[in-house]
Amino acid sequence: MNVFLSLVPGLLVAAAPVPLPGIQAALEPALAAEPSTAPVVSSEPPAELARSSDAALAESAQLAVAGATELALQVLGETQPGYAGDPEGWRRHQAARIEILRRGERWRDLVAHLRGQSEETGLADRRWIKTELAKALLMLGDGAQAMDELRGLIWSEEPTSDEELKLWRRLAIRAWEAADRLDAARVAIQRYQQDYADNSRDWQLERARLALRVMAPEEAGALLHGIEGTDAEILTLIAGLWSGALPPAKAVDRAVKFGVSKDLAPAFRREAWAVAAEAAHMLNSREARIAAIERGLVIDAAPDAAPIVPVRADQLWDAYLQLGQQLGNQLQLIVGDDEAWFVAASNRYDEQPIHARALFAVVALKAYQPQQAAVAHWQLASLIDKIPHGGRLMRALYLESGRFETEADIPPAVRYLLLEHVLAAPDIPQASRLLVGLDEPPPQTDAAEWHLRRARVLLLGGKVEDGAAALDRLFREVDVFDRDRALQVVFDLQTLGRHDIALTFLARLQATEKDAQRARELWYWRADSLTAMKRHAEAALAYLRSAMLIDAHASDPWAQTARFQAAEALTAAGLFGDARRQYQILLNSTRDASRQAVLRNNLQQLRLLEQRWASKEN
Repeated sequence: MNVFLSLVPGLLVAAAPVPLPGIQAALEPALAAEPSTAPVVSSEPPAELARSSDAALAESAQLAVAGATELALQVLGETQPGYAGDPEGWRRHQAARIEILRRGERWRDLVAHLRGQSEETGLADRRWIKTELAKALLMLGDGAQAMDELRGLIWSEEPTSDEELKLWRRLAIRAWEAADRLDAARVAIQRYQQDYADNSRDWQLERARLALRVMAPEEAGALLHGIEGTDAEILTLIAGLWSGALPPAKAVDRAVKFGVSKDLAPAFRREAWAVAAEAAHMLNSREARIAAIERGLVIDAAPDAAPIVPVRADQLWDAYLQLGQQLGNQLQLIVGDDEAWFVAASNRYDEQPIHARALFAVVALKAYQPQQAAVAHWQLASLIDKIPHGGRLMRALYLESGRFETEADIPPAVRYLLLEHVLAAPDIPQASRLLVGLDEPPPQTDAAEWHLRRARVLLLGGKVEDGAAALDRLFREVDVFDRDRALQVVFDLQTLGRHDIALTFLARLQATEKDAQRARELWYWRADSLTAMKRHAEAALAYLRSAMLIDAHASDPWAQTARFQAAEALTAAGLFGDARRQYQILLNSTRDASRQAVLRNNLQQLRLLEQRWASKEN
């Protein structure tokens, strides 16, 4: 059958939604430093599984590196040995699966997989799986559940090695931290140190982090003394600032050097700007604090689950308000006289943009009239949009702030601006949520372009009814539009299984189609939807109309493909005689041996179906 589908010229393929990440990688650096608890396995797999098992492991690793994690997992699943027959092969595949899920930061999937493992394994393997489960839960920031798993390991009546116990106790400390049980974490650290006297670099850093979290900067500074590395230097910077050993002005200078360094990882630079903002706050330098927070927010790095010095969107809103109100007092602006605030902000567009943003923020958050607040939000967002990485900063301010519970709470004008940056990310689900309710095109925007984009984004975001409504507005309100792009949206509907809606739009397109070849194509796509809805007789009619629209005896590639599909639909509808005649017409019109073979085979299958049908009737 598929040999005839290859004849269809210009098949259009609907775009698929972009997978989105949404995974917190907060503890990855710490967990990566932990020794693996996977049982030691032999390098030689059983002979009968060696070829398929090793091939699957190698291929899955290559696929994971290439980004095809789903396919990599499927390849592993096809050759997964049973534990009872091949425990070593089972371990090798489990280790590979865990690595693939970690590589993709798919912590929820990893947790689900590990929880689904049978308890009918050896003691060492059960411990390994539970340890990996605890690590994955920590990566999700779920300290309470991680602690539940670790308790069972630590307090097990079965004998454990010192290395296992040390690892579990260190993970337990992180679990207490993730659960915001800092007192319990501190006690656990003290007991661990009493038992093991561990002076390794990683452990000293862990102790210093917790000391800072419980506001013991002097203790943290002592623990960090003599330790090298960027992570240690940033912790030392925080300890010095908080203890008073380092003046805030010097702390700003050092933090800025870290923040602008291109050699540092994004997470380090983000935290450095957070420290700079806090030091600027100590100096009562509101403008410098805003500049530092803005620089930190545009760095796209997964933050720590419990950052020592956080940088968050609401800090920036608060900083804008504080500076804006200070400027308003200096300029003797009256709250409620929004026009005066707008003029003051506009006069500072070029020379003092941070002052302008702060003044607009006051009106945006404090205006008595919602309309004035909405205008101020648009002015603020427009200013931010013009600075380097402004799109990322705008997304943080409006999409990561507690001031806007849902996308619907964001002023429409700002949502229009946000949409471009969210689509560029790309984050289709977020974009579709922003679009809900934005029925009218923004100013100076082509209406057809707007409705098409809105329809497609809404559909790709899973909002089928809203997407169909946007496409309906295009058909009702715009006389001339890109019919190919509209057809792509219809294909999206077909991909989503909404063939009933797709058929409506295909019929509307066909009603105004003047090109005969395009009309043939539309009959074909309509037939596809009818087939999917199991309306086989109607589908056969549509396929035949596609084949015969220009010439009832057409035998061009398009007509042959449409006839072939019609024959299949007729067979499914039980109209065997009509189906046989379509196959015979195709057989008479082709000289290609491979296609003739396919057609003869289908005719043979059709005869068998007719005989079976006749026997049932008798």
